[in-house]
Amino acid sequence: MARSRWVAVITLAIIGCVLAYSLWRGLPVAKRWFDVDSCLDSGGAYIYEIDRCSHSQTEIDRYRLKGGLEETQ
Repeated sequence: MARSRWVAVITLAIIGCVLAYSLWRGLPVAKRWFDVDSCLDSGGAYIYEIDRCSHSQTEIDRYRLKGGLEETQ
């Protein structure tokens, strides 16, 4: 009986560690996904180079068409 209790405790500890690790690694990915999704839902464009949502066509063109950090003239 004592052995089965230890097996259950160790199993729950392993499951808890795996769950904690998954949350630790997965939450930043999920947050960025929701940020991009809400940006697109609001009619904007998400600019991955600067991790920002933009509704300005000038800014979108600067990063999409010219490759990013170049100044438009």
